[in-house]
Amino acid sequence: LLATVTYGSRYNEFKNGALKTSLRENVDLLVIANGVDSEYRKYLETLSTTINIQVVFLEKNEGSAGGFFELLTFCKKLNYEFYILLDDDNELVGNLAEVKFQHEASFFPRSGRTYVEKALKGINPTPYLAGENSFLGFDLKRIILKKINHIDSTKFDINSFNFPWAPYGGLILSKKVMQCGIMPEKRLFLYCDDTIYTNQISKKYGLYINSKLKIKDVDESWNVASKGHV
Repeated sequence: LLATVTYGSRYNEFKNGALKTSLRENVDLLVIANGVDSEYRKYLETLSTTINIQVVFLEKNEGSAGGFFELLTFCKKLNYEFYILLDDDNELVGNLAEVKFQHEASFFPRSGRTYVEKALKGINPTPYLAGENSFLGFDLKRIILKKINHIDSTKFDINSFNFPWAPYGGLILSKKVMQCGIMPEKRLFLYCDDTIYTNQISKKYGLYINSKLKIKDVDESWNVASKGHV
């Protein structure tokens, strides 16, 4: 199952992202309409008559974590082996049928994130990963590690490296993880706020990168575009 949260008037982003991926791959799609405008709602209501697409409407924008909280709550009622969470403008690049899901929790890589780009090049991403309780990636320990760059990259194995967190977009969760009771903090409104959810998953199940496919952002994340990404 593909599952996404959309909002506002993001018709073009959704059409060229999550919807395009679902139709191309012929995979079921769950859409949480998180306070969309009237025109977008009419489009989604029409789209919900499609066999492979289900739309759930929230009357107001509950924020990022709130929207994904509702998405995960709805997913718990369903019966799929794996769930792929996407931002509405995320397009999966590659053939989903060729992907092997070997971990309970993993994620597809996205460009524009230093820790992902380093990992894909075989470089230990530890100096580029902010610690717990940091804000928008600002972490004094990380800054020092990046400066001295003492991590031995030869000891890094991308297949066994447990990432401490990952974005919602591209997250791959098994049925076991979906039913485990870990949920996002609804009070975290902005997208880039919430690393608590995936950090809890990482600690309990591990969180690994799945580099078989990549995610293309139709609309570049604002915190990445502003160089505020972690």
